[in-house]
Amino acid sequence: MPKTKEEVRENQRKYREDNKEKVSESKRKYRENNKEKLAQKQKEYREANKEKLAQKQKEYREANKEKLAQKEKEYYEANKEKQKEYYEDNKEKIAQYKKEYRQTPNGKKTKIINNWKLQGIICDYEAIYDIYVETTKCDFCNKEFQSTKNRQLDHNHDTGEVRGILCTSCNTLDVLK
Repeated sequence: MPKTKEEVRENQRKYREDNKEKVSESKRKYRENNKEKLAQKQKEYREANKEKLAQKQKEYREANKEKLAQKEKEYYEANKEKQKEYYEDNKEKIAQYKKEYRQTPNGKKTKIINNWKLQGIICDYEAIYDIYVETTKCDFCNKEFQSTKNRQLDHNHDTGEVRGILCTSCNTLDVLK
């Protein structure tokens, strides 16, 4: 009879190895009989470890960029017709989703950053966006912005470098040139 923890573990490992099918069947039955309990445990674990799981996922995606891009490309190629069919069948639903998304803070942020990219602005978009949103006065004339449409990100058109956040009047006059 084993007495140490190591001996007990070794015996358990050996039993599992010798009885793989029996152990596998036992685990399957347990999962089948305890679906709700296991689902609740998983949910609790995910909620308790949200940041840890997000960090692991981010690290995995970063470490496997090429592999994931290749898988995505292969999936797209293999399912082109299926995707076209889905789009055709759900045009209104997709349009409604996009319309609603554009009204969310993330949707507005995405639109603004994409416009900057199209204009050739080169910067740390996240950092500049945070500054842009928090800015309430023109960097040149110091007048408060009348609306968000009055706020402009001034940049050098040759280099794409950001020069400041101006009101429409000052940006039109190109005062920071």
